[in-house]
Amino acid sequence: MNNREQIRIDLAAVVNRLGNRMSSSLLVVRLGVDPPKVAALRNGRLGIFSIVRLMHFATRLGHDVDITVRPHAFPGFRPSRRGVVRVVDRSDPQAVV
Repeated sequence: MNNREQIRIDLAAVVNRLGNRMSSSLLVVRLGVDPPKVAALRNGRLGIFSIVRLMHFATRLGHDVDITVRPHAFPGFRPSRRGVVRVVDRSDPQAVV
């Protein structure tokens, strides 16, 4: 699995958690999509959603999306061959994404 797929999965998990307490019809209105797209999102069919679209969904549900770029490791501490991409949901301290 590459970073793009993992970001898409993590963002979809956050959006699903945010919209979990809403009915599908309310989620259709809040996200501005048609009902089959909401069903696809809730059922994990994420191939039709881009990362940008999932970020827009999170903002439409009242959350901010921050993208942070930082060094992987301190120079001389350990060699940084590859960075790590992750989605952190700070709205719910119990959620592990």
